[in-house]
Amino acid sequence: MEGNGDNNSQGRLPDRLQPFPANEDGLNYGQIFSFLPDLSGEAWMENDQFQVEQRRQPVQQGVKEIEEEQVAWADEYFRSCPPGYRFLPTDEQLIKDYLLRKVNNEPLPINRIRTVVLYDYRPDVLVDNNHNRNAHREKQWYFFTLRERKYPNGTRPSRSVAHGLDGYWKATGVDKAIISDGQVIGFRKALDFYDGNQSSGIKTKWKMHEYRLNQKSLPPNNNNGSDPTKLDDWVLCKVYMKGGSN
Repeated sequence: MEGNGDNNSQGRLPDRLQPFPANEDGLNYGQIFSFLPDLSGEAWMENDQFQVEQRRQPVQQGVKEIEEEQVAWADEYFRSCPPGYRFLPTDEQLIKDYLLRKVNNEPLPINRIRTVVLYDYRPDVLVDNNHNRNAHREKQWYFFTLRERKYPNGTRPSRSVAHGLDGYWKATGVDKAIISDGQVIGFRKALDFYDGNQSSGIKTKWKMHEYRLNQKSLPPNNNNGSDPTKLDDWVLCKVYMKGGSN
């Protein structure tokens, strides 16, 4: 849809970014932002602007991120939405439309997902460093990150906080399979954050869903250029506090 010639003036958004009609309840929840256009070409660049200081190897090499102007554009869109609108993709959308595209270095729909070394930081520090916690009325926050192995030759992921800050993420329950068109496309792991060390940790209200791809569902020769048996692959994490929207 073509906008009028002055759509980009005075902070206005192009017509193609205006919301679709609401659902019967007056709000368009889970799929509000799935219709937004992909950003490609000059809208993408090599950038580490979303990455907090880290102790491990940089994760941004070869990874395309939205440049600052486009992030501001996205934020302006979210601010323009009426009360009740949220960035609330479904589990299936998080896997298919975001994580899979991230792994393939493909353009993503406009979003509120930051790229960080998530397991290096406490969730409160992570959220405050990468989002205004009260911005756009959000109650949950999304991050791309790489999983690393706890030991070089081991198979367990490392989820302890770094930088001298006590705390760790602990998995709870069993993984949930995410199904699309009858196929398992990924998995969702639930985790709780604990203060202190693993021998005497105290459970907090912080929770997380960690989404990972089902390597068996990927086409041949499509494993992010790495050994699919390794854990240092991209995952998408949704962080929230108990009592809020999850």
